Parts: sequence; structure tokens; C-alpha cells
Amino acid sequence: MAEEKLYSYEVTCAGGFEDVLIDEIRECLGKRVVGLREERGEVGRLFFDYEGSPRRLLELECATGIYSVVTQLHDVTVGAAGLERIRQRLKSLPLASMRRLAGVAGELRDATGYQLRVHQRGAHRFTASDVEAAIRQVLAEQGLSAQPGGLDLELRLQKRRAQLKLTLRNSPRAGAIEAEGLPAAYVAAIVRMLGLDDSDDLLLIQGQAQAAIAAARVSGSQTVATSRQRSRGDSAPVVVCADNQLSIGLATMTAAIIIVGDDHAVIPGSGQVRLQQAVECVAEDGVIAALVPRSDSFAARLPQWGLPLEVIGAVPLYIRRKRWALFLLQRLPLLHLV
Repeated sequence: MAEEKLYSYEVTCAGGFEDVLIDEIRECLGKRVVGLREERGEVGRLFFDYEGSPRRLLELECATGIYSVVTQLHDVTVGAAGLERIRQRLKSLPLASMRRLAGVAGELRDATGYQLRVHQRGAHRFTASDVEAAIRQVLAEQGLSAQPGGLDLELRLQKRRAQLKLTLRNSPRAGAIEAEGLPAAYVAAIVRMLGLDDSDDLLLIQGQAQAAIAAARVSGSQTVATSRQRSRGDSAPVVVCADNQLSIGLATMTAAIIIVGDDHAVIPGSGQVRLQQAVECVAEDGVIAALVPRSDSFAARLPQWGLPLEVIGAVPLYIRRKRWALFLLQRLPLLHLV
């Protein structure tokens, strides 16, 4: 029997970055993407068919998650018959193709193992635990056992639609971005949104080390990151220094990405102080992309701070499923304030 090919994919991003990710998909994957559709929300989800190399999918910088849709069911009823239908559909999974894809993604260390997550929404007469138990029984019948390093599976049952996905990339959820810094996919999306290229210099404040590397790949620019932890190795295109001592020249950067946060949050210094740091480093007509948790509060405080900045745009975002906003601020000449 010929190996069943898997061509359906789901790609996720932070809610609010869907258009940026769509542009990257079209640019990187081209006309081989078929049937692209989107679901916007706290997590942005894009669905499409793609018959090209899965390695090209893994090159998407703005995606927080990349999944192969192994199988899906529509019209799942809310009672025992619906649960049985899910169980029957999963009795003959295309394991050879699943293992091949997981191997390409570097996510398979145990060919007979699996990890499973179940997410369920809707008025069903069975629970997520019932669904998980049924799936584990079916997987055991196919020679699989729950082991770390195996196939990373997720079943999502939303009302009458069930979908089994194989994870090819999934950015692990960390702590608050104020403490941990911005993840790579978020920074890559902002860099693409700003249209930065190799003629620009980017200051990244409070970003993870991998975020600075991703920004350098996307834009080709010189990336300067600030962090409380020193990076390891010599290959990363990152300059690391203390948060309150930016060792770069005044007015030398063409753009900056910062987290302003609340004044009582865990970021060192107040929002005004941190924004002032960025203003000092960014040249006139440069752009500062500032992530803030409360857009109305930030918009009210910004004029009071007397900084040479003008709001040129604001994008609502979901960070860790919580509403934030990305303010785009243009650096004005100091004469503008006279």
C-alpha cells in the first residue's frame, strides 16, 4: 500500500499578527499554497494545503506553531456516537508519513512513542478525559505508547469539528514577557511589520537571545539586544549589556522594539525611563515599536512624559492570550518640542 501523504497544515501566531504571517507564507511558499483561510482571535490560526518540502514551512520566522493536520472530522455529534466516530477515524493513522514529518522537523526521538494533548469546547455529553482515554486506547492498538520524544499529537474538538494535529514546531509558553523577554516569532513579526532591511540598525530591548538572532535573519540588520543574562558562544549577532546601560551611540539606531509594561511590573525602571532610553538611541524619523499592556493608560501618559514622539499607528495584539497593544512611535526632532 502506498504511503499516505500529508499536505494539510495549520500555522499559528500571536493574535494580531495574522496579516504579517500571511504575507510571509505567500512570500516564502509561493503559489504552492492552496486554500489559505484564517481564524482570528487570541491565537491566530492559518490553514492551507502545501505539497512542497516541509522544510520550507519550518523556515517561517513569524509562526509560533506549525502543525500537520493528520485527520479531521466534521459533524461530530455531542453524545456517545460522536466519541465513537472519533475513535473509529483514528484506528488507521498514516504513521509512516507522521514519523517522516516529525523526523524532518527534528521532533522525533522515539518512533513508537507519543505525547498527547486534548482540547475540547462545546456542549458534549463526554469529557476531554473520555476523549483522551479513547485516543490512548486506539494508539496502543497501533503499537504506540506514551513516551517523551515521540510523536507530539494534539486533538482539538471544537463543537462539531474534531482535528488531530502533529506538532512540527511549538514555541513553549514561558513566563511573562516582562520578565522573560519577547519570543523570536513576535520580534520577527514586528520586524516584518516595520519593513526593516539590511540598511537599518535595530535596538531590541528585553528580547530573548533567539529573538535577536531571528530579527537579524529577517532584516539582515545589525541587531543590538539588552539583557540581564550574557549570551553564550561567539556566533550570535547580538551585543548584550545591562538594561540600564545601553552601550551604543546616541541617535544611531533606525528602529527599536521595547516592552514598556506597567510601572509596577518586573521590568527595571518605569515605562517613562525605558522609553526615554529608546528615544536617546533612535535617530530622528526612526520608529520605536512599543508593546504596552494597557493602550488607554499608555496613550494618556505619553503626552505627560514630554518625549519627542508621535503616534503613527497602534495594533491590538494578544500576548499569552491577554490583550496588549503595539504602538508605533516616530522619533521627532527635538526642535518639535520648542
